Amino acid sequence: MYGKLFLLLCGLAVSIAGTAQTDVQQDSLYQRVRQLPPSLEKVQLLYQLGESYVPGNINVAGKFMRDGLNLSIQLGYYKGIADFTGYYRYWYDIKGDYVAALYLLHQGDKLYQYLRDTSGSMLCNAGLGEEYLMVNNPEAAAVYYQKALQLAQLLGDSIHTVIWGGRLQAIQSELHDSLAGNATRSRLQLMALQDAAQKEEKLQAAQQIARLHAHLQLQQRWGLGIIVLILLVLITYVYRRWRKEQEWQQRRIVEVVETERTIHMQEAMLQGEERERRRLSKELQEKVGGLLSAVKKHFSKLQQEEALLSTTSFLDAMQLLDHATEEVMRTADQLKPEILSRMGLSEALGFYCRNVSYSRKLQITYCHQGEMKRYKAGFELSVYRIAQELINNLARHSRASAALVQLSEHPERLTITIEDNGIGFQHQPELQHGTALKHLYHRIKALNGDLEIDINAGRGTMASIAFNVGGIDSST
Repeated sequence: MYGKLFLLLCGLAVSIAGTAQTDVQQDSLYQRVRQLPPSLEKVQLLYQLGESYVPGNINVAGKFMRDGLNLSIQLGYYKGIADFTGYYRYWYDIKGDYVAALYLLHQGDKLYQYLRDTSGSMLCNAGLGEEYLMVNNPEAAAVYYQKALQLAQLLGDSIHTVIWGGRLQAIQSELHDSLAGNATRSRLQLMALQDAAQKEEKLQAAQQIARLHAHLQLQQRWGLGIIVLILLVLITYVYRRWRKEQEWQQRRIVEVVETERTIHMQEAMLQGEERERRRLSKELQEKVGGLLSAVKKHFSKLQQEEALLSTTSFLDAMQLLDHATEEVMRTADQLKPEILSRMGLSEALGFYCRNVSYSRKLQITYCHQGEMKRYKAGFELSVYRIAQELINNLARHSRASAALVQLSEHPERLTITIEDNGIGFQHQPELQHGTALKHLYHRIKALNGDLEIDINAGRGTMASIAFNVGGIDSST
């Protein structure tokens, strides 16, 4: 009588729980089971999935529970094997095979004792109490409910202490007072309802876990999306930087090639000019200089004539001849600066400044700073010609009476500064807009240098030329 009533109530409770488990939740559990590799988590999900089909489809329920058992055996997961007994006994209950359910729970209790799993042993003993009620053996049911109550008290589980205590009290009352049948049935109904409530709590807990898992998966997908987006941004940024770097390098290569081509052209032009200067210098020294020397010797013989010595024209002619000879020799030296090849840039510029004279109205002061060094012959000659041209242009147009030329040598830099006290650069349109100055700019740029002219100086002109001389000294 007790067993049939309890089975009816349990069937009702299980039916309510099965109705609450929707197809969507079953699909969710099934998808999770399929995605997981063999693991302890997959074992528990197989048991939960099987339980969700009770009592609607006990064959499917039994299959999933047996799959969980097989996986537990494969993994050597003894607790999973013990948990199987608690799930699969409902399958036997619905089949009406209570003896098989009892046998299963006894085996499960042995495993829990072996594993020293007090909580599992508590639930297993309570299940044995329920099954013994199914077979109308309240005495045995009271024994196992007593064990379940003791284990619940040992664990400090107040909820199950109340549940098992209430059921034990109900059974004991039924055993001691057969006249209180209605009260006993009420207690049994209460126990069944409590069982149903317990299963409902488990179902809700499973649903909550499923919702949390879905939320976690959603967060993971969002996190993965954000990571992919950040990676795409970084890849795009790195690629654009790489493209800009490549473009900059290409432009740099083009600039270097263009600069080298310009330098070669400048060197070729300069070499041509130097050859012409040497030719003219040689002709001046050998032909014109020789001719003037011969004329001077002739006039020197004429000095023996006393009548000519007293002639002013003769003396003036001798002075003009001396002056012409000096100018020819000076011009020859400027065309072919032998001192540059012998003594270097500093000495050559100093010699040039000392000998330059524009109608003897311009006094040029030269000074040198830093350690005097030698550079490649082509570089020294180019710098000398540039400084020579700049000094000539400024002196010719500035209307200055004094000028300062300063050469400064540093480890990686060579600077030439030219200052005068003339009318200022802004009052010299022939320099500001002339092609000679533009050509000078290009020549300096080709030698890896810069030219700066102070156009705000109202009391004269200052020009500064700076060259990067790293790696072009005579030792390299």
